[in-house]
Amino acid sequence: MAGMTDGIFCRKFAEMGCGLVTLGGINADRETQKAAQSLLKKGRQEFVFEDLTTWLKENIGEARKAGSPVLVNIRSATVEGYVHAATTIEKEGGWVEVNAHCRQAEMMEAGAGEALLFHLNKLEKILSTLRGKVTCPLFLKFRGNVCDEKKIVAIAEKYCDGIHVDAYKKGEQRLDLSVLQRISETRLFKIANNGITDVRNAEETYPYCDAFSFARLSLTPKKVRQLLSKTTYCLFAYGTLTNREKAEALVGHNVPMTDAILPDCMKKSLGGIYFAHRKKGEHIEGKLLRLELRDFIKLDKYEGVEFGMYERTCGDVLVEDKKAKAYVYIAGKKMRR
Repeated sequence: MAGMTDGIFCRKFAEMGCGLVTLGGINADRETQKAAQSLLKKGRQEFVFEDLTTWLKENIGEARKAGSPVLVNIRSATVEGYVHAATTIEKEGGWVEVNAHCRQAEMMEAGAGEALLFHLNKLEKILSTLRGKVTCPLFLKFRGNVCDEKKIVAIAEKYCDGIHVDAYKKGEQRLDLSVLQRISETRLFKIANNGITDVRNAEETYPYCDAFSFARLSLTPKKVRQLLSKTTYCLFAYGTLTNREKAEALVGHNVPMTDAILPDCMKKSLGGIYFAHRKKGEHIEGKLLRLELRDFIKLDKYEGVEFGMYERTCGDVLVEDKKAKAYVYIAGKKMRR
C-alpha cells in the first residue's frame, strides 16, 4: 500500500510473525514521481522523498530489524530507474520486486505498473537487465486477467526467483483462483494476493501457491494476529531433511520437527535418491518440519525443483492421527521418466 508500508509499518508486521514484508511501492524515476504527485492531489497516499537512496537505506534498515526478509516494490517508467533502485535495495539487504500491477491511470500513462503487461518486450528488458545487475531474490508482481498469464510467467521464469500474483477480477472483491490455477505449474516461488481476509481465503491458495499476502487486512492488526496464529509453513520430509542437523544447516535456523505420516504415497529409490510416489493405501513415515516462508526458496534449489528433479506440492499429512496441511517434495518430471 503506497504511502503506508514504510520501514516502521513493515517492522511491526514482521514482529507479529509475517515471513516476508513488502516496502513500497516506491517511485524510482522522474516520471513515476510526477505521477505520484498527481495522485497525492487526488487524496491517494504516496511516498514522496527528496533522495531515493537515503529513503531506501533508512526504511529497509528499519524493516529488517525484526528479522524477516524485506521485499521492495518498485515502480518506474525507465530501466534506469529500476536499476538505481534495485542496486540500492540489494546493497541495503533487501529483495527486489518489479511492479506490473498498479492500475492508477497516472502510473499507466507514465508507462509503469500494469502498463508493462501491454508491453511484454519492455517488461522482459527490465527483468533481464536487473538480473544482470543484482544477485538478491528478484520477484515480479503482476495483475491477473489482463493478458495471458502464462506468457508473463514464461518471461519471469528466465530471470526471476518468484512471482507475486494479484489474482484480480474486474468487478469482484475476492480472489480469482482461476488465475492461480492457470500458472500453478511454474517452478517459481508463488505468492497469492488479493482478497485475503481470513484463514479460509488463505487456505484456498495452498494447492496453487507457496504463500499468500494481504494488504487492507493490515489495517486491522487484531485480524492479522488471528490469521498468523492459525497459519504455519510446514514441510513433510522423508529423506535427508529428516536429519535435524542437515535441515538446520540448509535454512540457517532451528527447525522444530515432529513425527508424521504421508498417506496414499510410497517411497521409491532411483540411483540411491528417494522420492515420494502416489499410491493409494500406502504411506510414508517421516517428519513434519515447521519452517519460515523464506526457507522454501533455499529448499527448492536444494531439491532441484528448477531442473525437474522434484516438485513441491501441498497436501494432507497425519500428525498423531490428526490432519495437517504441509508441503512435500514428490518426484519431478525427470524422476518420473
